[in-house]
Amino acid sequence: IKEFQGKQGIIILTDFAGAGKTTAFKKLVTALKQKFPEIWVEYIDLKRHFKAYEEAEKENLKSLTDFMALKILKLKNFELALFKHLFEAGKTILLFDGVDEISPNFNQFITDLFFNIASTTQNKMWISTRPECAEALEKKFSVRSIEFNPYTPEERSNFFDVYFKIINVGDDLKERKKVAIQCVELMEKGSTDDERDVHNPLILRMIAEVSVHHDLTKELNFYSLFDLFLPKKFTIVSKKGEVVVQ
Repeated sequence: IKEFQGKQGIIILTDFAGAGKTTAFKKLVTALKQKFPEIWVEYIDLKRHFKAYEEAEKENLKSLTDFMALKILKLKNFELALFKHLFEAGKTILLFDGVDEISPNFNQFITDLFFNIASTTQNKMWISTRPECAEALEKKFSVRSIEFNPYTPEERSNFFDVYFKIINVGDDLKERKKVAIQCVELMEKGSTDDERDVHNPLILRMIAEVSVHHDLTKELNFYSLFDLFLPKKFTIVSKKGEVVVQ
C-alpha cells in the first residue's frame, strides 16, 4: 500500500496459479478500506461478469460509469449515486482479479476497459493475472508487474503448523508436518520445473492434505501429487453439488 501511494494508477500482480493472488486481493480490500475510508474500494472477480461483457459489446459501451455501477457492481439507490460520484471524482480503487481466467473472447474488451478507466479517470486499479498474460498488460500500460517472494523454509514450516492445526490432526501434528516437509524436499530434488512451484501455497496445501491419508515419502513429483489429490478433491466438490458430468 505504501509503495502504491504516489505512483501511477495501475499495479499488476502476477504469479502462478495457487500463489495467493486472490487471497492477497481480498486482504488488500480490507486494508485499503481501513487506510482510505473516504475511497470506494471494490474487489471484482472478472470471470463472474461475462454476461455484462457480452451486453456491453453489443451495445458499444456508452457510459463507463454506468457500466461499472450497474452491470458489474449492480448498485441501487444511495450506493449507486455514491459510487457514481466517487468514480467520476477519481476516488475509487478497483481490484480486478483473474484476467487469465476469463474467456479469450473477452480479452480485448477487458483490456479496453482497463485502458478507458486509466485514460479517462483518476481511479486506481490493481490487476491480477498469471505470468503468461502479464506481458501484454505491461506493454499496454508501460508498467512493470510485481510478484510474490517464494516461501522461505521457515514460512513453509509455519504454513504446515497452521494448516494442521486448522484441520485438527491432534497429536499427529509433528509427524504429519515431518512427512509433509520430507515430501517437499523430495519434490525439490526431483523436480525439473521452476523451483518456485515447490513454494506455491496451493502445492503446499495439496501436500498437507494428501499427507494426512497417504505415505508420500517413497516417490513424489508434481504428477503423482496431482494423481493423489484430484480424486480427493473430486469427492469433496461432488458432495457440494459443484460437479457437472457431461
